[in-house]
Amino acid sequence: MLLLLPYTEYLRRIVEPRNVADIVFVFLLVYGVLKLLRGTRAAPMAAGIAVLVFFYWLSENKISPHWSSFLAMDSSTLASRS
Repeated sequence: MLLLLPYTEYLRRIVEPRNVADIVFVFLLVYGVLKLLRGTRAAPMAAGIAVLVFFYWLSENKISPHWSSFLAMDSSTLASRS
């Protein structure tokens, strides 16, 4: 179950120096990786990996095992045809 903090408590915690530093660090890291991949042949591969990670996350958190096995079967069927 997701526990939500009151809005003022959330804002108080997010503006702490360590949290701001974490947010800036992650932003710069993601920005640097995207800038490095932009315009290269690695960009489509990174997009494919991101889609796989998204489907993995989706199967673990959002949908039942029946649908995740259906998605895996469907994608393997498509891969074998090409």
